[in-house]
Amino acid sequence: MSNRYGKKNIYLRAVVSKQMLFLISIVLCLLFDDSVVYAGEQTYLTQAELNLWNSPEFKKRFTESYLAETEIEPSVTQDERDKLLKIFDLIREEKFDEAIKLIEKNMKDTSSAVFDFTLANIYLQTEKPDEAARYYERAVGKYDKFRRAWKNLSLIYVRNGDFQKAIRSLTRVIELGGSDTITFAQLGYAYLSVDNNLCAESAYRMAVLLDPD
Repeated sequence: MSNRYGKKNIYLRAVVSKQMLFLISIVLCLLFDDSVVYAGEQTYLTQAELNLWNSPEFKKRFTESYLAETEIEPSVTQDERDKLLKIFDLIREEKFDEAIKLIEKNMKDTSSAVFDFTLANIYLQTEKPDEAARYYERAVGKYDKFRRAWKNLSLIYVRNGDFQKAIRSLTRVIELGGSDTITFAQLGYAYLSVDNNLCAESAYRMAVLLDPD
């Protein structure tokens, strides 16, 4: 029994290390400036930089790296699930106008973020990226850990050339476990587009690491 749990703990530490490795490298590249003093192989950070490492926000993001996969999706009630199944049937039949009307009829401020996400997907599929972005933003506003919504939102930001917002969205995707080649490559491109070459290189290296071919 103890051996099984020991292996599980090793696996969890490996997952956390993978996610945090990139987050730490990004923090380092953002902190890299002339105020860092080198002495031999040691690096000394300023008090302001140490405060960033110890900030509640950084600790919060680190804690979230332990999230189970189920926590990156908002919950839906049984009633909402039944309504969503009807909406998905309309989408499969490409009856987008009917699907939009049904979503708008059932979507409330208190309803699951899945409704906002689904409406955003329809707008994106029908080449209305600005409307799509609005509802993806509503989705992550309702449920900040909604990884799929952050990922799709970042696609629109990159497409529109809004690279600062793209960087924020892509970094959030990675924080929530979305460590794939395409995400890192897009993040590298976004950083390159705002002339942050050091962070761009870090992101591109991670993209190559995940897909060496």
